[in-house]
Formats: sequence, structure tokens, C-alpha cells
Amino acid sequence: MADNAGPTEVYRFAVNPAGTRLVAVGNFTSVGGQTRYRAFMLTLGATSGTVNAWYYSPLRNLCRAGSLPDYMRDVDFSPDGSWFAFVSTGYIPQTGGVGRDLCDATARFETDVAAPARPTWINYTGGDTLHSVAATDVAVYVQGHQRWLDNPQGADSAGPGAVSRPGIGAISPSTGLALSWNPTKDRGVGGKDLYVTSQGLWVGSDTNRIGGETRRRIALMPLV
Repeated sequence: MADNAGPTEVYRFAVNPAGTRLVAVGNFTSVGGQTRYRAFMLTLGATSGTVNAWYYSPLRNLCRAGSLPDYMRDVDFSPDGSWFAFVSTGYIPQTGGVGRDLCDATARFETDVAAPARPTWINYTGGDTLHSVAATDVAVYVQGHQRWLDNPQGADSAGPGAVSRPGIGAISPSTGLALSWNPTKDRGVGGKDLYVTSQGLWVGSDTNRIGGETRRRIALMPLV
């Protein structure tokens, strides 16, 4: 890891509903003696876990913002545990990295595909950080200080096909494209927690307005 990456740590993790897999993100290059840059999966037993074969080797790559080598921010499993989604910071990919590198993006991976060459899909903001993610059967909710989704060609700008999704948005789990859900939200640094319940989507944030209403720091939104 780069010298300016900071302390070795696991920053966030998620466990599948069956309690058999754990996926974590953070600042590291190896886990259990095996090479694992920035993300890893464990197979969970009754009393211990072992490093799973899952590994996305392009996570070795740096994003365009060399000052942010620790760029993975959150992960969540689908309700059936068959896939999971990451969100990240890092600005935009290096040359040739679009569609491969997880830089200011949301990306879906399949739990049982041990060595993927690419994500199932990847949705770029075009240079704005995403901090939190929550997955349901019909939506991958993402939150940060993003201005756009569907923006693979953007570089701190709206590229071809970009859609406005300030502060919060939802992505189709099947297509990887932004859904029409667009409540809008003050961007701030970017909210760092999303939690799905039967009541709706709880949004923890550092800002005060969402959906055109004042909701200081926390809001409950209807699900897609």
C-alpha cells in the first residue's frame, strides 16, 4: 500500500443473511497470509472464519487521486446473499480503468464467482465520493457527495448519459443503471450510513435537507 495510505484497518464489513460469508473493505494488502488488496471475503463457520478464494485483483490499482489510496468505503449483501455491492472514493480511474477499477463508483459482484475479471456492473459518479450502500431485491441505494450517477466518462463533470442524483440515489441491481428514484439531498461531506427496514430506508447523514424537507442528520425514506 502507498506510504500515505494510513493505518492498516478493516473499515466496513457485511455478513450475508445466512451467516456463512463476510465481505470487508479497508486498508490492507494481505489477509491470513494471502494477498488481498482493499477487500476480502471470509467463509464463516460456527466458531471461526477462513479466507475465501474470492479476490478481485484489480483492487491493486490506484485511482486517479493518488492522495486517496485507501479508497473502498462500504459493502452490502443482497437479501439472498448471492451478490454484494461496493462503493468507493478515489476520484476517476487511471487511463484504461473504466469498467474495471472501483473509483468513485458502485460495483456489483457475485458471491460465488471467486476470481472475477470485471464486476457484474459498475456505475461511476464521475469523480464524487460514495460513502454508504444498502441493497434490496429492487434497488442498490447509495449515498455520498455525488452529483451524478451513470457517469463513466465524467471527470468532475457530467459526461454523456449522466443523470443528476445529488447526495443519494438508487441503482438497478440487474442493469447497473440509475433508477428514477431521485429525492435529492444536501451533499455535504456525504452521509455514511444507510439501513433498510420494513418501515423504509433510514438515511444517516451530515446534512439537513432531503426530499425538499428539513430532516436534520437522519431521515426515513419510502423504499423503491
